[in-house]
Amino acid sequence: MADIDLRKLPPDEFVLHFGGRPNEVDAFTFSNSLIAIGEALQEINKQLYPGRSVSVTIEGVGPGSFRAKIVTAGRSVEGLFKRRAPDLLVNILASIIFVKFLQGYIDPAPTMQITVNIDSVVVQRGSDRVIIPRNVWDAKERLPKPADVQKHISRTFDVVREDPSVTEFGILSNIHDETPIAIIPRVHFDDLARIEPEAESDETNRSTDQRARLVVLRAIFERSARRWQFVWNGIRISASIIDPTFFDKLASREYVFGQGDILDVT
Repeated sequence: MADIDLRKLPPDEFVLHFGGRPNEVDAFTFSNSLIAIGEALQEINKQLYPGRSVSVTIEGVGPGSFRAKIVTAGRSVEGLFKRRAPDLLVNILASIIFVKFLQGYIDPAPTMQITVNIDSVVVQRGSDRVIIPRNVWDAKERLPKPADVQKHISRTFDVVREDPSVTEFGILSNIHDETPIAIIPRVHFDDLARIEPEAESDETNRSTDQRARLVVLRAIFERSARRWQFVWNGIRISASIIDPTFFDKLASREYVFGQGDILDVT
C-alpha cells in the first residue's frame, strides 16, 4: 500500500473509482454503493454540524468500470443561502475508510502508530501510512457516534463485494486523473464490509424470526459469506445463507433450484 496522502483531496468533493471490467459492473452495485456513501456523508454532517443540512450530488461520471464525482453543498437552517460546504465532509469520510483499511488488511498486524504533527496526522503500520490533514483528523475525532458512520461504510463495501466485476475501490481528486490517490483491492472488501460490534448495538432495535418467500435473483453455490440476491415483497435484497446444513443438502441434490425459483425461508 505504501503511502496514501489524503492531503491531495479538495475540501468538498472527491471522485469514487470502481475499477474492473468496464461493461460488466451491475448498475445496482453502482447506485446502491453511492447511496451508502451519501448516507455516510449525511451522518457525518448531522453529528458535526447539527445546525446545517447538506446536499450530496453526483456531478459527473468518468472512465474506469465506473467513476462518480461526489460534491457536498451546505445550507443554513434558515435556508437563506447555499454554497459549497467548507466542512471537510468528504475528507473525514475518506480518512475513516482508509484508516479502517490500514487497521484490517495486514495479518499478522504490527502495532499501529499515530504521529500528530502541526498540520497533519500520520497513521502508520509497518511501512504503510495514511497521511491526513490535521484539521480533518481533529474533526473526525469529534464525531460523537463514529459507529453510525461506519455502518454506512460497511454497507458500501457489502454492496461492491457482491459484484465480482468490481476489482478495486479508489478515490481521486479529479475525475480525469489516470491513477487514484488510493486503491483498496477487492481482496480487502470483506474487511471493510464487516460491522464492528459497537456499530451493531442499538438498544432500540429488536429482531424476530419470521417466515418469508424469496425469489432467487443470484445464487452462490459455494460455502462462503457472500450474499445471495433475492426479491422479497417486490424489494431487491441480499442475504447470506447461515444454515450449517444447507450446502451439504445442496451438494447431495436434496435441494435443487436456480434463478427465478422461490424459497420459503426463516
